Amino acid sequence: MKKVLRALWKRKWRVLVVLALLVAVGVYFWERQARAGAIAITLKWSRMDAIPAQAADVEVETTGGMFTRGFVLTFELPPERMAAWLATSAGTAGVPRPGGRRRRCERRARGAWRPGAR
Repeated sequence: MKKVLRALWKRKWRVLVVLALLVAVGVYFWERQARAGAIAITLKWSRMDAIPAQAADVEVETTGGMFTRGFVLTFELPPERMAAWLATSAGTAGVPRPGGRRRRCERRARGAWRPGAR
């Protein structure tokens, strides 16, 4: 065991480089999995269909704390694809579209959704 430790100590810079690479790879995969989980939870909580494959610039932002977790999911789609996606999703089906390009819905006490709530 002493010989192994001495050999590692002599090559400490190599060991440090390998450890740094392992940490970087671990952080990359951790962030990737956390992002995918946040997107999945956002779609589940809002009762929306999967994001269309044509979506560009998909971003998810986590807000709140341990007891008040919230997510903001943004992406770009052509208007006709966005309208079709909103019409087929259970969370926004039947909700009248307010004027403008953005749609905001919040949950009421009994689980119904209302447009433009603040």
